[in-house]
Order: sequence, then structure tokens, then C-alpha cells
Amino acid sequence: MLIRREGPGDRRAIQRVDRRAFAQPTDTGGAPPEVVLLSALRRSPAWIPRLPLIAGHVDDGVIGHVVRTRAHVGRGHPALALGPLRVLPEHQRVGVDQALMHAALGAAEAVDETTVGLLGDPGYYGRFGFRPAVCVGIEPPELSWGDHFQIRHLSPRGESPTGRFLGSATSALRRTVTQPPGAVTTTLSSLGQTSAPGPPAARRNAEGLPAPCQHVGQHDASNRGRRSREVWR
Repeated sequence: MLIRREGPGDRRAIQRVDRRAFAQPTDTGGAPPEVVLLSALRRSPAWIPRLPLIAGHVDDGVIGHVVRTRAHVGRGHPALALGPLRVLPEHQRVGVDQALMHAALGAAEAVDETTVGLLGDPGYYGRFGFRPAVCVGIEPPELSWGDHFQIRHLSPRGESPTGRFLGSATSALRRTVTQPPGAVTTTLSSLGQTSAPGPPAARRNAEGLPAPCQHVGQHDASNRGRRSREVWR
């Protein structure tokens, strides 16, 4: 399998990946919302042409892809919104998604990006070092997304940003997704294979932090470097 930058000739193949990854038995032939989302991102000022990546084999063509677009935290701190991330059904659960995630995060860090946000399953994306945004002082674009909106700080360069996470990707997602995160298959970084779990209950620990944040702060402070290394294993 090869991972490379998206080229002008890849767009039709990427659309086929999106359509197949999100095909539903009740589809009537119209473009799925996920395809509409990607088209909206391509037209937005947040689109960064050098960042989309595709995965493929010489004989199979494009089997997956991942997008990162410009976003900001608080008063203009630059960040990236990661997603969509798609993989063809017959190539899911064999490591293609993980390879794309590793490549996307590594490439972002290589160009000095420091903050990446996404919407997805915390149980899945936690393995890549993502944590609920509320645990690191960042407000999700939509409060209803709760713990499903997550942040990964890359190699820190200065103080970590705080404030609300905003960008064209999250704006397009708000227009595309009309159900709560726990009820939809569409997420900002969906793999096209599972929906996110149900919305978490409002659990808080003794310090008043949401339950998923109980040990995040201490873990991030002492293990940030180790976690950065582990994600590449």
C-alpha cells in the first residue's frame, strides 16, 4: 500500500470511495451527505491543497483518503480540522485507516502545525492521542458534540491554545449533520464503517471535570512525549 498526496486526477476515484463507504440500501441515487461535505470543503477558503492524502495499491487504485483543513482556536490560533477520513468497505479493519491517520498527523507536525481537532468515536481516536476537547480547555464547535469532539496537541511550541474551535470544516459539518453525534454515521472523520456511540451522560468527578477528563491533565503533562512515540508503533 502507498500513501501519497492527492493529485488532480484522483477526484473521481475519491468520490467513488465516499459513495461506496456510505452507501445505504435506501439510497435513491443522490449524492450522500458525506460527498456533499467534501465538495463544500474543496470550495471553502479553509482548503489546503497540499494536505489531502490518499491510500492505494498499484492495481486497486484509491482505497482510502483523509483531509485536513484550516481551523482556528480562540482568538486566531491556527489549527487543523481532520476529516473526512474514508476507506472502502473491503479494505476496512486491515490497518488502512491507521496508516492514513499516522501519515496525516506526521505530515501536520512536519509543517509545524500544533493542534488537530476531529469529531468521532473517543474509544477509537484515543489510541492516536486524541482527548475530549473540553479536557484541554477547548470548546467544541457545537456543545452537543460533547466528548466526541476531540483534540490532539502535536509537539508543543509555546502555550496550548484555549477557546472555541472554529473552521469551514466544522461549519460545513453543522449544516450536513442534523442528528446528534451518537445517532449518525456521518462524522467529521468517519471511516464509513461504524457510527459513534450514544451521547455520553453528563458525568463529573469530584473536581467538577467531565468524567473522561479525570486523568487527562496529569497524563498529558507527564506522558506527552511517550504518547507521541506510541502512536507511530
